[in-house]
Amino acid sequence: MDPARLHLNVVDRSIDPSLAIARQTYPDHIPANSVWEMVDGILERVRGARSADGATGVVIGFLRIVAHGNIGVQYMGDSHTTSNQRQMMTVDANGHLMNRGTLLQLRGYFGSGAIVELHGCHAGGGPWGQQLVRELEGLWGVRVRASAATQYFSTPGLDYI
Repeated sequence: MDPARLHLNVVDRSIDPSLAIARQTYPDHIPANSVWEMVDGILERVRGARSADGATGVVIGFLRIVAHGNIGVQYMGDSHTTSNQRQMMTVDANGHLMNRGTLLQLRGYFGSGAIVELHGCHAGGGPWGQQLVRELEGLWGVRVRASAATQYFSTPGLDYI
């Protein structure tokens, strides 16, 4: 029997009118103000579903992360104004994924064929965005999609790389 597949939405908790639209669009979202809080929230949701299921037969089938972005950066929190490294998913100048150890905790929770979408403006843009996508795909063993375009938080399926 195939495991149950969760469809999860994480939305940045920062105070921003555009993110308020996302919170309304995805009312069951996991709120987060940092990459660490995001991972904890995702793990709590999956473990809760597994407890309710009575087994480990629950996996992530789809994960949407909605927050601000920039070329090659998916923010989570106010880092787009504060540059707090705990609030960024990006690849540094040496090619290392920031917050890798924290993000690694999600490995093994994704189901076969799972998809992750980064809904941050321009997060998939340029060589840095492509590197971010590759790093996350390698870390989690899933397909990761991100756009080089401006994102509108309630609009699914934009031009992902």
